Amino acid sequence: MTTSTTTYANFGHSEKAGEEIGARVLRAFDGSSPDALIVFGSSKHDYGKLLTAIDRTCHPKVMIGCSSAGEFTNDAYNEGAASVVALKSSDMAFNAVVGRGLRNDRARAARDVIDGFRGTRSHDYPHRSALVLTDALAGTWVLPSFRRRRFDVHASKG
Repeated sequence: MTTSTTTYANFGHSEKAGEEIGARVLRAFDGSSPDALIVFGSSKHDYGKLLTAIDRTCHPKVMIGCSSAGEFTNDAYNEGAASVVALKSSDMAFNAVVGRGLRNDRARAARDVIDGFRGTRSHDYPHRSALVLTDALAGTWVLPSFRRRRFDVHASKG
C-alpha cells in the first residue's frame, strides 16, 4: 500500500518552515517517517537550514528537491514558501542519486545518475520510474553530511 501527503509552510524563517513541514508530515503519517520526501523551496530560503530542520523533524528515508518559483499543494499556493510531497509505501522502493558537473560534462553527469539506478541491478520490482529534478538556479542545497546520505537536488526513484 502507498500513501502520500502534501503540505507547505509559508514562513520567512527557514528552520521554522522545515520544522513545521516535518511536523505536518508526521501527523499525516500517524507519527511514522516518510519513505520519500520531495521538497520544493523558494530561493528566499536558506536550504541548509530548511532541509536540516525537515530531516531532524520527520526523518525521511530519502529526501530530494529543488528550488522553485511558486510553491503549491492541493490546498495552497504562495511565493517564498516551501512545499513537499511525502510518500510512504510497502509497494515501492526509493533511492536518490546525483549527477554532478552537468554544466561542464553532461555525459558524465548522466552516467553518474544512471549508475546509481538500483533497478538496473535488482529485479525485485516489476516496474521502474525516475523523477529527475534539475535546479534552475544551478546550485545544490546539500550540506556535507547530507552528501554522505545521498540526498541531493538531481535525483531518481529507483
